[in-house]
Amino acid sequence: MIADDVRRLLEAAGDDADAVLWAPVSDQPPQAPSHQWVVWPTADDEVVLGGSDHGRFSAYARFGDPTLVAEILSRWLDPVLPPPPRDAETLHAASLAVADGIVGPDAAAPLEPGRFLPGSVVPAGAPLDHIGTASGHVLHLFDTAFDARSLPPTDANVARIGLVLTAPLPDSCSVVRVEPWFGQPGGGVSIVLDRVIAYYVDQGVLAPFAIDAEVPAAPDVRT
Repeated sequence: MIADDVRRLLEAAGDDADAVLWAPVSDQPPQAPSHQWVVWPTADDEVVLGGSDHGRFSAYARFGDPTLVAEILSRWLDPVLPPPPRDAETLHAASLAVADGIVGPDAAAPLEPGRFLPGSVVPAGAPLDHIGTASGHVLHLFDTAFDARSLPPTDANVARIGLVLTAPLPDSCSVVRVEPWFGQPGGGVSIVLDRVIAYYVDQGVLAPFAIDAEVPAAPDVRT
């Protein structure tokens, strides 16, 4: 099976194959925890590479070549990210400006609770972040407060990765207001991608950067 070939290639390269969730053959997306890459084999001996986020599976792509899958996983299982493109204060100010343009009083198409806007409303240059790995697909504006994200409390100690939008997102991605959940108020702005983060990085749409684990998220970007 192609999934077995992917695993052998990872092990031969010295990568941690046990960090991947190896799903059983199925015609339905696997139930998987967040923050973990998933290799999902199909009945026709192909695999879908992806990950779960907010309880929903999203793909990188479907593959028939195990070498391609192993190369992508090798790149993303333990990535070395560049430093931030700007200082934290500048990134935070830019995040506030993007939030104001989407949910502020002068927004061209205000983002109401329970509604969504197409991904193309997020301007190029917007600083974003994600709690977890690039196998996820839900982003927030950079430095959004934790309680505005409505994530499970167990995510409070999970590392963030930073991202800058370098090209427009397709309208198959969506922008939403975060609903209250896990006893948290929500209210932040989230960008829900139609594929995992790593796909958009590899396509040149998102530019990742490292966030110092010792620097906590700023108080808020809600408006």
